[in-house]
Amino acid sequence: MVMIILVIISCGYVMHEWFVGEKYNLKDKLLQQMTLSVGVWNKSESMNSAKRKKSYFFPDEYGLDMYVDGKKYSFKIDPTEDLFRVYTSIDCDMNLENSMTLACLDSLVKSRLGKDVWNMPVVFRRVDSLGNLIETYPLENKTYMDMDEAGYVRLGYIGGEKIGLFFDYSWKVFYKKFWGRVWGGGIVGAIIIGLIIFFMRLIQKYRRGKELQENAFRQRIHDLKNPVAAVESTLYNVYMKNPEAFKSRDGRDCYKECEEMLGELKLDMASVLGMAAMLHARRVAWKEIRLQEEVRKLIAEFKLAYQGRKEVNVSLDYRLTECLMLSDLFLFALRNLIDNAVKYSGDVANITIACYEEGKKIVISVEDQGRGIDKKDLPYIYEEFRRVGKEKEVKGYGLGLAFVKKVVRKHGGKITEKSELGVGSKFIIKIHYHGKKDKAFVRGGQQVCSGELYGDAVRSGV
Repeated sequence: MVMIILVIISCGYVMHEWFVGEKYNLKDKLLQQMTLSVGVWNKSESMNSAKRKKSYFFPDEYGLDMYVDGKKYSFKIDPTEDLFRVYTSIDCDMNLENSMTLACLDSLVKSRLGKDVWNMPVVFRRVDSLGNLIETYPLENKTYMDMDEAGYVRLGYIGGEKIGLFFDYSWKVFYKKFWGRVWGGGIVGAIIIGLIIFFMRLIQKYRRGKELQENAFRQRIHDLKNPVAAVESTLYNVYMKNPEAFKSRDGRDCYKECEEMLGELKLDMASVLGMAAMLHARRVAWKEIRLQEEVRKLIAEFKLAYQGRKEVNVSLDYRLTECLMLSDLFLFALRNLIDNAVKYSGDVANITIACYEEGKKIVISVEDQGRGIDKKDLPYIYEEFRRVGKEKEVKGYGLGLAFVKKVVRKHGGKITEKSELGVGSKFIIKIHYHGKKDKAFVRGGQQVCSGELYGDAVRSGV
């Protein structure tokens, strides 16, 4: 709706500026043609008239002397005045016996401008040297005071009379002159508004679909709590009713493993619900996070999770402040990148995590030496529910990288990737720096994140 209002306002503004520009253009034309008509008429008449003795000359650049019937007239000339206007006034003084009528001036000006003044009221007004009205033309038009003034032309230095031109350039006249362009502009504006409405509906439909998808996803995850609780209750009842079956070592180990798996499943569901809630939030919940400490926790978590199944070697290159303004959502995304790096490596996972500053941005990269991604599959790795390559033995649903990209965008950042099949992959996150350098954060009267490191490289093989 805001875009539509802006388009309508913009079209109205353009139309208004066009109208004003045309009015000022016509004003200049009317004044020029009136001056030219008065000058040409009096020049011609003064040359043809020989009844009176007339002459003039300029004694200096500021003076004018005129002789009419033996009488001398002296005037001061404004050096900034247009020279054509000066000679027009002189010609008027040389032609006092046959001056131009307003009716004649009206016909000359309208014939010169032609279509520009069709159907437009034009009034000429003659005044004396004191500004008193002498006559108007057309006589029946008495509304010239409400019209726009084009300007005045002086009818000589001796008499001091002036002729003024007034015109009424209304929207009706403007539309009649430019009706084709006005309709064309209206059609273009209507097309733009139609396109805006079309794309707004597409966006609303997309958002509604995404919202329904997210709601359904959260609902399904929430609904899983009931069967998980039922399985947990059944396992406990079986254990209580048949204690003899769990006295053996294998029985106890089986019960303990099932209990741990159910606990992990409940934690995973709670984590997924938390991530979905944070991702659905409109604003990022910024908080002070010790990023180096959190990364070390993630490394230890994955080393423990894959103990006995895969060797996990992680090299950490940390060159940022210890405390940064991030969010829990960002840590979920970083965890997903490390998880992918471990999953898609062979029996030995060699991973490099780098955290450093680049201009006004912080950069966090996760690089592995795993299987890599084919170049033809790279454009599709961030699509939801789409898994690239032939990694059938690796469990997943194709949501991880799509989630990571959404989180990075919420932080106002960008994620890029470099990958080569058989060599490995590298994912690079760049976000704006929201922390403070070498300064402690104070909250509730307590100092947090003090004594932080900045600028020194912290390298460790964990």
